[in-house]
Amino acid sequence: MYERKRSHTHHLTERTYENIRRESRLRVQRELPQQWTSANGTVVLREEVTLGTIDNLAKIEASKWQQDASRKVNWDWTASVGQYAWRNPQRFELAVWYKKVYLAGLSLGRPTATRAGLRLDFIERNPTNNPMEGLIAEITITAAESYARAIGASEIRIMNPINQAVRDFYLSNGWGYTFINRHDYCQKRLI
Repeated sequence: MYERKRSHTHHLTERTYENIRRESRLRVQRELPQQWTSANGTVVLREEVTLGTIDNLAKIEASKWQQDASRKVNWDWTASVGQYAWRNPQRFELAVWYKKVYLAGLSLGRPTATRAGLRLDFIERNPTNNPMEGLIAEITITAAESYARAIGASEIRIMNPINQAVRDFYLSNGWGYTFINRHDYCQKRLI
């Protein structure tokens, strides 16, 4: 009986937060610039970008990233997303698609232990000929900030940047992040 009640509560929490995630994605989708230019010169139009969940299709596409020698991280999106999602029904989750066929980026995060902040644990862009290179972080951060506000979080943390260049990227783009060396994350207070 206890297990069934716990499962029911988990399902309700998951559904409630999926509605918040969906509303946040829709809000960000509407607020994307009409067009911008990626780091590799591709002009990206708002209507070419789709923000979604990390569903089975996203996992299949992400599994192809593992074969790319230029990939900087070794996260197994296929295996770990399900476990992460189950343990964190209040999670932030985002798949960024270009022209609905090219998975350009993925990210996962969760509220901090005190629920005062949202931590981004995983952010990755597709390493192979990404037409949205240089835009994934901006879109992810915008979506994460929208979700954080929706759940009442007052800060965002980008956890464990993989190297100094990535850390400096988050700090130097005018997004308002500072580096907290003691805990190895970039932090921004939300107003």
